[in-house]
Amino acid sequence: MVHGLALNITVQSYDQSLDFGLMADAKAMPDVRLLADSIAVAFDDVRGLAVEDIAPRLARMRTPAW
Repeated sequence: MVHGLALNITVQSYDQSLDFGLMADAKAMPDVRLLADSIAVAFDDVRGLAVEDIAPRLARMRTPAW
């Protein structure tokens, strides 16, 4: 652990995946698993919104205008 660091969140993307890394001081954040689970839920919510917003546009692009 780095002195003075209470929480570090690292996000890395590679080849169609997005990875989150969490490192927390136990005194500052005793239940880092709760944060990790909450991030996963929030990410799924955001990902779902993006698909719902984009799907109608993609359908229009695939449908010929004539």
